[in-house]
Amino acid sequence: MRNSSSALTFGRDANADIHPEGLAITVEGLHGRVVTPRGSVHVESSLLGLPNLYNWMGAVGAAIVIGIPNQQIEAGIRSLQSVRGRFETVIAEGIQSQQERGGRSSRS
Repeated sequence: MRNSSSALTFGRDANADIHPEGLAITVEGLHGRVVTPRGSVHVESSLLGLPNLYNWMGAVGAAIVIGIPNQQIEAGIRSLQSVRGRFETVIAEGIQSQQERGGRSSRS
């Protein structure tokens, strides 16, 4: 769904131009696909959490607007392994947790 300014929308709702479909958010990362007006983009990312899903959808939209092919978008998503201090997996004494900036964590 495009508005009159030709902007792309993104979000979790299927009415957004760019939205997830069959995408899993796990302690392993983000895995599945993002639907776009130009076809699906396969997401295999080690980045964690819902904020990174939104970041990827925004990045996918920007890449589409400037004409980057879907295969190149997918390669870029796969190539980013982590962002230090932002939803990192930290293992200490056998306990795994996802660490956010500021020291907050959620154990798994």
